[in-house]
Amino acid sequence: MSTHECAGLLAGLPPDCLTVDQDRLYWTNGLTSFISSVDKRTGLDLVSDVAGSVSSLLAFGDNLQPFPGKQSLSITSPPKCIFLL
Repeated sequence: MSTHECAGLLAGLPPDCLTVDQDRLYWTNGLTSFISSVDKRTGLDLVSDVAGSVSSLLAFGDNLQPFPGKQSLSITSPPKCIFLL
């Protein structure tokens, strides 16, 4: 690894936010305004770019845990009697 590649790898560290999807690990660094990603299996293919101010980092995709079915999200009224044991 060249000095330039090593400096690029460290440019986005330490991370402020982390997230992962099926193939890549993503992170941000607020001091340098970098958003970076790397192949999570090999640690190679570093991609880094200036992103400005990032307060959170989320990953979306079909390979991630899906939302539960609508029946699980329906709100019902609480029971009239609640017992504490």
